[in-house]
Amino acid sequence: MHMTYLDSSSAEQKREALRILDDGQIRLFSYEDIMNHHGGAMPAGVALAFRLLQLVFLAYETAYGSPPQRGNAAFYSGLEHNGKGILDTAEYVLGITAERDFPAFARCAAIAAPDAPGGGKYYFEGTLGTLSWKARVKDGIIGTEFFEESKKMHKMLDTHQMVTEHDRTLLMRLRRETETAILSLRPEQLFDWNNGAIPGWII
Repeated sequence: MHMTYLDSSSAEQKREALRILDDGQIRLFSYEDIMNHHGGAMPAGVALAFRLLQLVFLAYETAYGSPPQRGNAAFYSGLEHNGKGILDTAEYVLGITAERDFPAFARCAAIAAPDAPGGGKYYFEGTLGTLSWKARVKDGIIGTEFFEESKKMHKMLDTHQMVTEHDRTLLMRLRRETETAILSLRPEQLFDWNNGAIPGWII
């Protein structure tokens, strides 16, 4: 099935594109660019990471008056090796390899953030130049049906159960619905945030 994404040629999409310095030139990453790089398997994760990087980049530009430098960053996902859409987005845009802790998710175990269906938490942290940041997905953003079907898929794959076409089709539909829901919200509606300037979370 052919998948269509937001039109990167539209004025709205150009406005939303992530801006980053790459070898002295401003490089734009539209949502369509990132999704095409990822391949479309996990659209909800791409959408979530895109909105998260919008928040991080805005904090950087507000603090320093220019786009961040590609390659001068670190990114940790509380989903760790799961959440490939999130990892692909961060690595592609930032020009880095995301941090991964194997195998116990211990780094974010005590963080008050929503649980992820494959283990870990919907919690992220990193640096962008000298800016450090932390973010957690707000409660209620990840839908119950999406969570339960994703958890079921992880369990089936981990225990080598047969995955049916119905299972795959249902989960992809829920991933796309979650993608649409995430993109309908502004970054500050999705995340509790801290950029290191003050203690606690900015809600």
